[in-house]
Amino acid sequence: MIKVYNAENGDFIGKINEEQHELLIDKLEEENSKNDTYYIDGNTIDYLTDTGADEDLLELLKTGLAEDEGIQLYIEDEDSSIAK
Repeated sequence: MIKVYNAENGDFIGKINEEQHELLIDKLEEENSKNDTYYIDGNTIDYLTDTGADEDLLELLKTGLAEDEGIQLYIEDEDSSIAK
């Protein structure tokens, strides 16, 4: 499993599987080429909905977004011992 964090405050948002991670890689532009960091907002969630993201991934992103207009997320392999 892969952990998803709010890059702005370090809060853990949840876990995604490899397939969900691949969808993010394929459909979104990484904010930083050195790690998996993505900007998510309402439009991003709409886009991912239209491109076939599963409900679990969409709900996780909505939870992470909460009341914010947009947030930076970073992704970390659960087996990784290096924090980003």
